[in-house]
Amino acid sequence: MSSPGQTLTVWAGSWLAGHAAPDDVLDALHAWAPMHLVVSHDEPAGDLSGVPEHSPVDGAAVLLTALRRADPAGADGIRLVLPAPGDVRGLPPGTALARAAVAAGEAVLAGAPGTPGLGFVPSVEGPDVLRWTLFAVPAVPERPPSPASGRPSSPCARRCGTPRRGWARC
Repeated sequence: MSSPGQTLTVWAGSWLAGHAAPDDVLDALHAWAPMHLVVSHDEPAGDLSGVPEHSPVDGAAVLLTALRRADPAGADGIRLVLPAPGDVRGLPPGTALARAAVAAGEAVLAGAPGTPGLGFVPSVEGPDVLRWTLFAVPAVPERPPSPASGRPSSPCARRCGTPRRGWARC
């Protein structure tokens, strides 16, 4: 996997769907760092996740508990978001979650669209430590349209009105 968020999304989604064991998820996450610290950004995130605000808890297993609490229905409510400055599609705009996700280059959203959920943002704390900050999301945004939907999604496609492939320029 190319990022901690991608690893969490793929393996936890498989676990929530009943296709992987929790230990498989933890093993995959430990490939990124032997120690995972999990902390809630604020009180609402702590209330939803069960993880204390501003007081890191050690253990990647805490992530699984928080995911289950945020998405009790299963794998349909977990997704990876790869934002960039000026492009926060799939995240609630103007929030601490969006700012942290842009800084990290990724976030994982858990929860069904339109319902309260959690955002998970990883950051490297040291050579052997990965910190996950949890953010409350009052209403998980709908999934942005995919390029396959025929609706323009890339900045180039929005400017030109035509989806482009590869390195083609507008």
